[in-house]
Amino acid sequence: MEETLTSSDFKVEDITVWRQKLARNLLRAIAIVGAPVIVVAIYEAISRNFTWQLPVRLGAYGILLLIAFWPQVSYRMQALVMIGVFATFGLFNLTQFGFNGESALFLMSAALLTALFFERWAGHSAMLLLCLGILGIGWAFSGGQIVVFYAGTTVPRNTDFESWVLFAIVFFALGTAMQYAQGYLMVRLFSALERNAGLARELEAERTGLAQLVKQRTAAAEEARAEAETAVAALQAQMWQITGLAQVNAVMRGEQDIATLAQVVIRAVCNYVEAPVGALYLRDDDGVSLLGRYAYTTAPGLPERFRFGEGLVGQAAQDGHIRVLAHIPESQFLLASGLGESLLPHLLVAPFQYAGEICGVLELGGLHPFAPPQVRFIEQALEPIAVAFNTARNRARINTLLAETRQPEAGSPPAKS
Repeated sequence: MEETLTSSDFKVEDITVWRQKLARNLLRAIAIVGAPVIVVAIYEAISRNFTWQLPVRLGAYGILLLIAFWPQVSYRMQALVMIGVFATFGLFNLTQFGFNGESALFLMSAALLTALFFERWAGHSAMLLLCLGILGIGWAFSGGQIVVFYAGTTVPRNTDFESWVLFAIVFFALGTAMQYAQGYLMVRLFSALERNAGLARELEAERTGLAQLVKQRTAAAEEARAEAETAVAALQAQMWQITGLAQVNAVMRGEQDIATLAQVVIRAVCNYVEAPVGALYLRDDDGVSLLGRYAYTTAPGLPERFRFGEGLVGQAAQDGHIRVLAHIPESQFLLASGLGESLLPHLLVAPFQYAGEICGVLELGGLHPFAPPQVRFIEQALEPIAVAFNTARNRARINTLLAETRQPEAGSPPAKS
C-alpha cells in the first residue's frame, strides 16, 4: 500500500513538549531499572538485620513510581526528582568511597540535566551547589567525621582537603565547559530542526498545491470525458433518428394506394422503435378510422373508429398533441401470439397533420416505457408521413376524377360524317 506523507510526519515539536517527554521517559526508565536495585537493597537490609530501612526504601521507591507514572505530575517535578536521584547517588557515593569516577559521573549528570530541563543559569547554580557539597564532604573527610579506608588496609582515604578542593575545581570547570557545549549543540540542534520544520511546511504546501492541481485537472478531464460521452450519445441518437427517417421515407416511395401505404408505414415505424404492436388511423368525415395495423388485435368491445375528442385517439386527432402514457392498468392494445394474448401497459399516441390539418394518428403499444430518443424519432417522422398520405390522397382523388371523366367519353355515340 502506498504511504502518503502529511504535515504531521514532518512536524517538529516545541522544545517545551520535547523536554516534557524526555523528562517523563527518562524518569520512567530510571524507575524501571531501579526495580532490581531496590530488590537487592531490601535483601541487603534483611541480611544485615537493618529491617528499619525497609519501609524507608520501599516508600522512597513507591514515591518514585508515583511521580514517574502519574500523568498529573508536572514535568518540572519529574525533572527535579530525576536530578535529585542523580545528585543523591553521587553524593552518597562520595561519602562511601571518597571522590571517584562514579561519583563524578552522577554529579555531572545531575548538573547537565538541570541545564537541559531548565535554563543555563540553573545548570550553573546546580554545579555550584554540587561543588559546595563536594567541599563539605571533603571537609568531613579531612576532619575525621567521615572515615573510609583503602581496601585491605587501615589507611583512611581522601583525608587531604586540598585534594578535595582540586577535585571540586576540576569538577566545576569540566561541568561548566560541558554545559556550554551542551547549550551550543542544543541551539544548533533546534535551529536545524526548525529549518527542517520550515522545509516540511513548504513541502506540505507544495504537496497540497500539487494535489489540488491534480484534483482540478482530474475534474476537468472527467468533465471533458462526460461532455464527450454526452456529445457521442447525442450524435448516436441523431444518427439513429436519421437512419430511421431514411428507412421510413424509403418504404413510402413510389405510387402506393392509401391502404398499402398505411400498412407499410406502421410496420416500418414499429420495427424501428421496437414496438410490438401498432395501429394507424386516417381521417374521415368527423373522426379517424383504423386502416393499418402491426401485430394488433382489437380488444373486445373497442371500436376501430373514433370521433374527434373520443378516447385517446380521438382526443389526439382533435388537439394535435402527442401523448406518451406509461403503466396503464387496462390498455386497448392486445399483443397476440401463439401462447395467448396480453395487454400492453405503455402507449404512444401521435397525430400527424399536413398544412395545419389532421391527416391521421399513430398509436404504438409497448411492454416497456418509450425512451426519449424513440419519442423524438416519432415526432420527426410525423411530417414526412403526413406528406406521403396527403400525396397519396391527392393521387387517389386525381385518379378518381380521371376515371369519372373517361366514363362519359366511352358511352357517347360516334359523330356523323
